[in-house]
Amino acid sequence: MKKGERNSLRMIRSILSLFFMAGVAACNGETEVVEQEVVTDDVAVAETWDEEEYYTTFGTTTYYEDWDIDEDSLLNEEEFTASFYQIWDLNNDGRISQGEWTTVVSDYGNGIDAADWQPWDTDGDGFIERVEFDGDFAELGWYNTWDTDGDGQLTEREYITGTFTLWDTNGDNVLDTAEYRRHQTYYSN
Repeated sequence: MKKGERNSLRMIRSILSLFFMAGVAACNGETEVVEQEVVTDDVAVAETWDEEEYYTTFGTTTYYEDWDIDEDSLLNEEEFTASFYQIWDLNNDGRISQGEWTTVVSDYGNGIDAADWQPWDTDGDGFIERVEFDGDFAELGWYNTWDTDGDGQLTEREYITGTFTLWDTNGDNVLDTAEYRRHQTYYSN
């Protein structure tokens, strides 16, 4: 989704919020409390999404634009790698600790496991810095897998398809509740 379209959506949300606030003011602030029993076992965190539903929903976010550092509407391998490093750094301290590594590997899988820590932490300081991350991450081959047309750049569609496939761990072409929960660890506002 283009930035202009997202801005339009934000404006519409703002207008709807304004109408809501005007409605509350028209009621002179009087509210009625409605009690409702919520059974959490029956409430799903998210509906299951097939790839097209995921594309429609995920495409309305700014994740692709956030990863597109040079704002050319394409992701190169450097932007791709830098963005993965950033989201794997769960506490945003500029490095990946062994605890973060264990969480990420548990969630992502796809060719890496917790035992792979030592080869990634090449200087043995207990953290994976960006320079250590770059080479090992490239060896996973994710960028080339996501670049389905082989042109060396990821379009928004390739990015969203790659993200969907990454989180569809059982390969059933649907994100179920468990897959969605892991996805939200890294892609939530």
